[in-house]
Amino acid sequence: MTRGTLKNKIETYEQKFILSFARFGSDIGVCFFDLSTLQIYLGQFENNESFSDLRTLSSQIRPVEIIHEREFSTSDIVKMLKNSPQNPTFTPMPPKNCWSFIKTCNNLEGYFGEKEKWPVVLQKLRYYEKDLAF
Repeated sequence: MTRGTLKNKIETYEQKFILSFARFGSDIGVCFFDLSTLQIYLGQFENNESFSDLRTLSSQIRPVEIIHEREFSTSDIVKMLKNSPQNPTFTPMPPKNCWSFIKTCNNLEGYFGEKEKWPVVLQKLRYYEKDLAF
C-alpha cells in the first residue's frame, strides 16, 4: 500500500496504474501495473529530448502514482509528468530501495531458478539486453 493506492481506493473496476521508470542517457525503462487486475507491463525504449514516447505512455495509462528514484525529483522527466492533466501522486524512493539490474536478476534467480525457468517475457528482455526494464 502506497500513498497512490490509499488515495485511490479500488471500489469499482477502473484501470488504475502505478508507473515506475528508470533512465540512462536517452533510454528509459518502464514498469507499470494495473491495481485492479494486478497485470504487470515491462518495457524499454529510446526517447527523444522532449520525452514524447514517455509522455504518450503516461497519457494513455493515466497513472495514479509514479514511483521514481529520489535523484530524479528535479529531472525534466518528473517536471514533465507533474504537468500532466491526470495529476498523479509522486513517490521518490531512496537509492537503496531501487534495485540494480544485477540485484534484480539475482532475486529473480532465487525466486524462479535458472534463467531458462523465468517467464518468457523476462527471458526476452534479458536476451535483448533491456536492462532498464528490470
